[in-house]
Amino acid sequence: MKWYLISLFFFLGVLSSCSAGSQDEQGEDDFLAFFQRFHEDSSYQLAHILFPLQGQSSQPEDQTPDFRWQKEDWQIHQLFDEDQSGFHSEFTRIGDNLIIESIIHRQGNYGMERRFSKLDGQEWYLIYYADLHPIARQ
Repeated sequence: MKWYLISLFFFLGVLSSCSAGSQDEQGEDDFLAFFQRFHEDSSYQLAHILFPLQGQSSQPEDQTPDFRWQKEDWQIHQLFDEDQSGFHSEFTRIGDNLIIESIIHRQGNYGMERRFSKLDGQEWYLIYYADLHPIARQ
């Protein structure tokens, strides 16, 4: 009887870890599909940005704590070739509804940051964008 209970608990543990893994994979697939479409479809991109968008501009005249990107001034973001541009992306997932993308130059002196959130658990949106700026070396 003891072995039966131990086997049952082991099976339930494996089953729950498998379903948690597939939920994580579904979340990643969901974000990857959004991320691809965000860069391929300019109308979709504009519809999935919370304007006025909080962030940081690289222009000295825009360096204010309450800076916001405006829809009429937005430059459409496109995917970049890491080999040609010298930049690479690093993604940090914070919970189920927030992903931070750090776009860093290979020399490590400059970078950009974008934050994406799945609002109300429904759709992903760009909620923050920091344009090219110096970053501290680690």
